[in-house]
Amino acid sequence: MRFRSKVIWPFAFVVLILGTIAASLGMTPPAATSGLPFAADTPTFTPIAPLHLVISEFRTRGSSGDNDEFVELYNPTGAAVNIGGWTIKRSSDCGGSTYTLLTITYNTVINAGQHYLMLSTNSSLSGADQVFSPGLTDSGGLALVDLGGNVIDAVGMCNTTLYREGTNLSPLSGNINQSYERLPGGATACYDTNSNAGDFVLISPSTPLNKSAPIALCTGVVTY
Repeated sequence: MRFRSKVIWPFAFVVLILGTIAASLGMTPPAATSGLPFAADTPTFTPIAPLHLVISEFRTRGSSGDNDEFVELYNPTGAAVNIGGWTIKRSSDCGGSTYTLLTITYNTVINAGQHYLMLSTNSSLSGADQVFSPGLTDSGGLALVDLGGNVIDAVGMCNTTLYREGTNLSPLSGNINQSYERLPGGATACYDTNSNAGDFVLISPSTPLNKSAPIALCTGVVTY
């Protein structure tokens, strides 16, 4: 006990002196952190990359008007996918009628981390991998459908249009360079929480990418 007292009291005296000096200089001692040397980071949620192709960016209108459309696909998986013969379908304004917007060229392969860009014939953009006649509506929906008729991905701008996932996006308006882009955005489109409102963000200007853009993989994805 006598030995511990000799250690503790000098230490307490030093702490007292340092505290007095800090106070005289206008310094505030750091807040207590429950014994932790640093405050704990707040955990954040990052969705796992989807195991299927996604609609990564699109618009129903642009700077050239309501026929200035495009649809961009992205492969967030670790393997190449042959999408030849797949279709991009659209659903009517707030309704259930569906139409084929275009059929993807046969033997088209999208590698892991690669994009595929489809522009309308009235598009103000360039660099299309494929073109289509305009037909997307501001309050409708669109879907990527495989050869078996399965909807691989969908997005809608009305809560009653057939093609959508979860909460819909708001219809685009105005003749400006704009688009909806899937998060996290930029070179990748790795979020698919089955809620369009949570997965997409409105951006301006549009930044679509085609097959010639550099390969960009989602975090944690391994190619095979």
